[in-house]
Amino acid sequence: MAFTYNVGIGMTAGFILYPFCKLVSGRLREIRPALWALTALSLLFFVFYPYT
Repeated sequence: MAFTYNVGIGMTAGFILYPFCKLVSGRLREIRPALWALTALSLLFFVFYPYT
């Protein structure tokens, strides 16, 4: 949140970075299916986010 100055965007970035960090550390089985859904929705948010 400190990099974006927006709580919502910071949390959305966290929903993407948390599974990525688990993937890099090799602990992919600890991620529940609901988090995968939040990660997919968060990625869609950043794809369609109006950067104006």
